Amino acid sequence: MRGSKAQIEDWLPLLFIIVFLVLLMLLFSLLGSSRQRAMQKGFEADKAAIGADTLLTNYALYPLSSQKGEMSIGAAIGLYDIWHNNDQLRKIESSTAEFFSKSQLENDNMAWMIAISYPGRNDIYIYSEKAANRLAGRSLLSSIKIPASDEKDTITISLLSIRSGQALT
Repeated sequence: MRGSKAQIEDWLPLLFIIVFLVLLMLLFSLLGSSRQRAMQKGFEADKAAIGADTLLTNYALYPLSSQKGEMSIGAAIGLYDIWHNNDQLRKIESSTAEFFSKSQLENDNMAWMIAISYPGRNDIYIYSEKAANRLAGRSLLSSIKIPASDEKDTITISLLSIRSGQALT
């Protein structure tokens, strides 16, 4: 009969192999879950990009207010180029927030932002409340052009997504 020390020494390599395999399985499961989270975020971005052109077109045609016969947001953006009326801009901002708050771009992982580029002037940015307090990257989903007050120029309306970032505290 061998001593107990010899028996333990015989089982020691097997014990190390079992511990190594358990740690390896744990590592693979952690890598798989992080990869799955990354794929989910990419899927949400792709899903948003697929309908972004339609969403932006519908946004430009959306009525500025609920009053019957009211002009569309796209027409109001064109008129703002001529008049520079701050009341008009506030109406555009509130209608934009109302329209996009119901869209798939407004969730826990994403927020939206509209950039309006007038020729020869500073851009106007309209964004959701979630986008206002996040530090994150943004990506262009879609853009359309509408006529400006000058026939040679166009106004560009761009829809951007703001990916989940850390909220400012």
